[in-house]
Amino acid sequence: MAFRFKQFQIEDDQSAMKVGTDAVLLGAWTQANHAKQILDIGCGSGIISIMLAQKTEALITGIEIDKKSADQASQNCNQSPWKQQLTIKSLSFQEFYKNNDSSFDLIVSNPPFFNNSLKSPKLNKRNSKHTVLLSFQELLLGTKKLLHPDGIANFIIPYSELAFFKETAALEGLYINHILLIKPKPDKEINRCMIKLKHSHAQYHQNILCIRNDDSSYTDEYKVFTSDYYLNF
Repeated sequence: MAFRFKQFQIEDDQSAMKVGTDAVLLGAWTQANHAKQILDIGCGSGIISIMLAQKTEALITGIEIDKKSADQASQNCNQSPWKQQLTIKSLSFQEFYKNNDSSFDLIVSNPPFFNNSLKSPKLNKRNSKHTVLLSFQELLLGTKKLLHPDGIANFIIPYSELAFFKETAALEGLYINHILLIKPKPDKEINRCMIKLKHSHAQYHQNILCIRNDDSSYTDEYKVFTSDYYLNF
């Protein structure tokens, strides 16, 4: 069954990673009005690429190592109103950045981010969710190479990985400019964070977004945050 948004829909039955809150959060949070060239690393079903196409005229390239996911992302992009802006490539990010001299104004990724947790027995899901084929070091090394000197890179990762991600980014010469901390409910711990990286070192600021109220209804803040996309908001 397709996931229907206000201006497009996503099929994900062939994708290793299904449509989820993390992708919607990153797509909604990312400001893309400045960008002419955008790269989406590990694009899955293509949802973030299409969300960004909705709010910019930039050319967007999605990279996805899983062939079935890439094929479905291409189908989703071609059925969207912005198919002329969107290109999906089925290859590893390592292969892409080592053989590509392009420069991107904006790079986004909802990357494989579990380092030590129990791995799925399904190979495609394991590769999409865990740092088996793409470590943080490789992700940030490639980002450093491809990001325009004035560009921005946005990522969503588990909050538990923030310190390691920040340290690894700094070693590659990328620095946090903004952090948005995500809480599932007021009484729950922060479990995700979205990070904006740039080449230049600066004092960063951070905010908190809570997704649901105590009664499990969506917060007004989250509704506003995603109102350009979700049908019911």
